[in-house]
Amino acid sequence: NYFALGNEGYTSLYNVYEAQTPFRRDFLQRYTTQTRMLYLQDTVRLLDDRLTLNYGAKALSTTTRAQSLVPTTALAQGRIRAEDNFLPQVGVNYKLDERQDLYASYSKNIAAFGFTPFGTSQAAFDRSRSTLEPEESQTVQVGYRVQDAQFQLSADAYFTKFSNRLLTTSPCTAVQTCAAILSNVGAVHSAGADLA
Repeated sequence: NYFALGNEGYTSLYNVYEAQTPFRRDFLQRYTTQTRMLYLQDTVRLLDDRLTLNYGAKALSTTTRAQSLVPTTALAQGRIRAEDNFLPQVGVNYKLDERQDLYASYSKNIAAFGFTPFGTSQAAFDRSRSTLEPEESQTVQVGYRVQDAQFQLSADAYFTKFSNRLLTTSPCTAVQTCAAILSNVGAVHSAGADLA
């Protein structure tokens, strides 16, 4: 970032630095994300293939590393990991007839941290890294589907519970200026319906 300091005003319409010395802040970050996952799945068909059960689980580990390529104190460096060794998923489909079916599913998942935790000072990152937990979601969905040669219609309802919801917040009062931090704001629920 290059921008002028002071109250001299601009002396040129096209070159704001013509008569001014800009304040300079260099930053160049490299982010590397490594994801490892093991997944097992199976499908069981019952009742003359009218009932289909899909089930499985995965183990997921995601490590994000940030490295400053130029000397800077503007952004944090280091690594942060999100992992869970048991994330189950189950889906059920029941055919009412050749055109209609009912379905339901449950899944549990986590989100990788990405680059957001590094958008703060090194000290703030070091303090929060050991206490941050990855966002976790559990979703239940139930629905009905009908299809014909000319059309397809589906209607479903879903409910998602988020745990360890992460938001960027300011630890200071509104009249103070300080570095934002990534905070665990607890549980969030989301519910809705889809018609397509």
